[in-house]
Amino acid sequence: MKKQYRLVVLTFMGLALLSPACNFPASTTTPDTETAFVETSSPSPDASGTSSPVYVPTASPIIIEPVLASIAITSPGSSAEGVSQLVSPITVTGEAEFPFEGTLSLMLTGEDGSNLAQATTQVDGEYGGRGPFSTELTFSVDHDQPGRISAYTLSMRDGGLIFLNSVPVLLLSTGSSSIQSAGSDIAPVQFISPIMGETISGGTLVIHGVANQAFENTLNLAVCGAGGSGEPNLLCGTADNILESGLALEVEPADSNGQMTFSYVYHFFFTAETPVRIAVYSISPRDGGIEWLSSVEVTLRP
Repeated sequence: MKKQYRLVVLTFMGLALLSPACNFPASTTTPDTETAFVETSSPSPDASGTSSPVYVPTASPIIIEPVLASIAITSPGSSAEGVSQLVSPITVTGEAEFPFEGTLSLMLTGEDGSNLAQATTQVDGEYGGRGPFSTELTFSVDHDQPGRISAYTLSMRDGGLIFLNSVPVLLLSTGSSSIQSAGSDIAPVQFISPIMGETISGGTLVIHGVANQAFENTLNLAVCGAGGSGEPNLLCGTADNILESGLALEVEPADSNGQMTFSYVYHFFFTAETPVRIAVYSISPRDGGIEWLSSVEVTLRP
């Protein structure tokens, strides 16, 4: 299948970020089977105009052991029977890897992506482990509408998103709540390459992994630099800290877990060793907000 990039216009509506609280994403798992990569015949230009070939797996389907999501919302949930129907106030519970200072951020958005409620809560645990969290969100809507509850952590270095997980809900103006069982607690993205903390040299970084299903089988990617001081940006903290963003990755169905494989090649040109964070995420077709995001931090060396 021919691979091509498509420009995606990102809309982040009404997300007033709280003071940065960071967490490191779940560890990646080494694939059980090796995967070869071949360059496609139709490379696509990257943001700087340099040809960026896409590498696709040519071996048998990738099989990796799933890992727990850095943040999992356990209630309210969604299931095959539908989403939770909620009236205010609502209690959000879940489990997360212990973040920086134990602080986790939560947000409730409405049908147009507007921010209806937000809060911070403490994860009950200690560094290096996981623990439960619980908090209450109060909202007001004048008509029934779809919404989304998001839980996320921010980078202490650049202020951008490290990890975000969410659950779709239906917000009711009146009535009583109907809570569905929780969904999957498996990480929405697992990086096969690069791995957390890896140092890459030579000017070419192959980004490869598996991810949950996304709208039109399209994932999005951002490469964030070491930090900036410009216009605030949800993904990388500030706009001048974005090294690459807005390019869609065409993806393929993967193994029996129902996830998709993705691949992208980033060409870098640095004169000094530079820490970067690579974020892969899914955009909601309804409101343009982020449904889930996971990132990995590496160092690029000239």
